[in-house]
Amino acid sequence: MLPACGLKLVVISFGNLTHNGAKRLLRGDARDMDAIRAALEKAGVLVLADGEVVGERVG
Repeated sequence: MLPACGLKLVVISFGNLTHNGAKRLLRGDARDMDAIRAALEKAGVLVLADGEVVGERVG
């Protein structure tokens, strides 16, 4: 269903983001943006420097 709609699912593990011992995400860490950017780039979605997200249509 997702590819038919031109969407791509990108799963990011909490372990790649800043979190506490209870596995709850913490806010405001620049490393999180780097982890998110890397996951999106690996999935074939490009994130521009100003935060705009562009990519190819799936399907």
